[in-house]
Amino acid sequence: MKSGFWPYSVDTYDMFLLLKKKPRVTEHGIAKKFHVNDKTAASWWKAALEKNILLLPEFRRKAFQNFYEYFYYVNVEDPHEYFEELISREAEIKKDIIHFSVQTGFCNFQIVSNKKIHPKGEIILSGARSDYFLSTPEKTTFEDSLTTIERKLSSLESIECQPSPLVYHESVYEDWDEFDEKIYFEFSENMRKPFKLVLKKTGAKRDQILDWMKKRDQFGHTIVMYFPLGLNSYQPTIYCIDTCFDSLLIDFFSSLTVPTVFYRIGEKLMVKVYLQNNSLEGKYISNKVLSKLRKKELVEGYTSSIVQYYYRL
Repeated sequence: MKSGFWPYSVDTYDMFLLLKKKPRVTEHGIAKKFHVNDKTAASWWKAALEKNILLLPEFRRKAFQNFYEYFYYVNVEDPHEYFEELISREAEIKKDIIHFSVQTGFCNFQIVSNKKIHPKGEIILSGARSDYFLSTPEKTTFEDSLTTIERKLSSLESIECQPSPLVYHESVYEDWDEFDEKIYFEFSENMRKPFKLVLKKTGAKRDQILDWMKKRDQFGHTIVMYFPLGLNSYQPTIYCIDTCFDSLLIDFFSSLTVPTVFYRIGEKLMVKVYLQNNSLEGKYISNKVLSKLRKKELVEGYTSSIVQYYYRL
C-alpha cells in the first residue's frame, strides 16, 4: 500500500516473502516477479534497504556441538563504558565475539560469542543457544494481530502443543572443513554477498560455494527480517521464560506483524519480539499472554529486557 513512507506500488510484504524464499534473488529476479523493468526493481530494493524495511539476510548455524554460539546476559557497573571498551578492542575480539548490546531489564548487557568467554560483571544467564525458530508474520495490521492474540487467549484450551523446534543436536556436524568455515564467515552477516568477493576472500572454488549454498538448510538458518514501518519504529524486547511449552509460546508470539525470534538457553525459553515504539497495547498484550499462561501453570515465571542499542562485529 502506498504512503508517504513507502510511495511505491509494490507491497513490501510481497518483497519480504520473495526474499525469504530466495535470499539471493537478483534485481532482475525481483523485476521478473513483479512484472517491472530492472531499473524500477533496483529502486524498490534500494529503498527497502535504506528505510530498513528489509534487512540483508543473515545466516546462523544450527546448534550442533561444533557450532555452538554462547550467549551471556550480565550486569556490569557501567554498561556504556563496557560497550565502548569492546568497540575499541574490535580488532582483538572479532574472531570470538559476534554481537553485544546495552539493555535495561533482567540484565544490562548481552554478549554473543562463538566460544566460551569470561565477560565482565555478574552473569545472570549464560549458555549455548539452541536452534533458532523465526516466525513468518501474516499480512495484517498490528491492531488485527493483537486481536488474533486475544482470540487465542480466549480459546486456550483448544490449542495443541507440538514438539519444540528449539533443539540441541547431540552430535557434531561432520561434513565441515576449513573452506566451509571460511564461506560461513563471509555469508553470516550478508547472504547476498557477491560470489566473486567470497571466492577471493576464501580461496574456495565456485562449486564448493554452490554446494555450501545448496546444503545450507542442513546445518543452519537463513534469517530474513521484515519491518513494515522501518526498523527504527520498533523496540526489541527479550523475554526470558520458564516453560516447557515452547510451541504454545511460538504460536502466540508468531501472530505479531514482525518476525519474532525464538531460541533456548538451557532451561530458559528466549523470545525476541519487536513491538511498535508508541504501542502500549503491544507491551500490554505480551505480558498478558505470559501472565495468563503462568496462572494456568503453562509458564512458571518470566522476565524481560529491552535492547537499548547494539554493535555487531
